[in-house]
Amino acid sequence: MAATIPSYIPAGRYGAAPIRHAWSDYDPFDVLGTIEDPVMDTLSRVSGRARVAFAIAAAEWVIARFGPANPDPRPLLYLEAQWARMIDLALGRLDEFPRERWEGRVRGPIGLARDTVTNCQYALVESGEGVFEAGLVALIARHVLPEQGPFSSWQAAALDRLEAHYPTGLYPVTRQDVWGPPVPRGILDPAIDLAANPPSALAKGFVAGLDFGANPFLNPPPAGGP
Repeated sequence: MAATIPSYIPAGRYGAAPIRHAWSDYDPFDVLGTIEDPVMDTLSRVSGRARVAFAIAAAEWVIARFGPANPDPRPLLYLEAQWARMIDLALGRLDEFPRERWEGRVRGPIGLARDTVTNCQYALVESGEGVFEAGLVALIARHVLPEQGPFSSWQAAALDRLEAHYPTGLYPVTRQDVWGPPVPRGILDPAIDLAANPPSALAKGFVAGLDFGANPFLNPPPAGGP
C-alpha cells in the first residue's frame, strides 16, 4: 500500500519528539523563513512533474514528523493520489480535500503542506512554474522537523536524482506539456537502485499496489490499466 510513510523517513523517532516549533495560523510565512536558493535553482532545472513529485515527497516528511499526534489518515491518502497523478493524471483527484480549517502546530503545517502540493500543480498548469510551491513544502518540513540531518541528506539525494533523470533540457516545460514524463514515487527513494529499477517498472509497480477502493481521492483506471 502506497499510503504509508516511506521507510527512509525516521517516522518513529520524529513522532516521539516533543513538538516545539513556532506556528502562526494567521500568517505561517512569518515563522517559516526563506526557501534555500540552491533548492529553488535545482527545481527550476527539472521538469514540471518532477517539481510536483518533490513537493509530494517533502509533504510526506511533514506528516511523518507528527506521528500519533495526527491520527487523520486523509492527508496521506491525498498524497497517495497525487503520486498516482505523477504517473497518470487521470488516476488521482486534485483539490477535493474537504474544505475545513486545519489549525495549530500539528494540523496547521500538515494542511499547508497538503494545500501547497495542490497549488504547485495549479501553478504548473497556469504559468509553467511551481518552483516556489515545491520549495515551500520543503521549507515547511525543515521548520517542523526536530532534527534536520536526515531530511537534508534525503533532499540533496532527491534533487540530484531529479536533475539527473528529469532535467528541463530533456523534458522542457512548454505550453503543450507542462508536466513532462511520469515520475514514480520510487525515484525519490535513495535506497532504490535506479539502474536496476527503471522509472517504467517503478510506475507499473506503484499502480499495481494501489487500493482504489480504500482511497476516496483515487480514480480507478480504465479496463486494461492506465
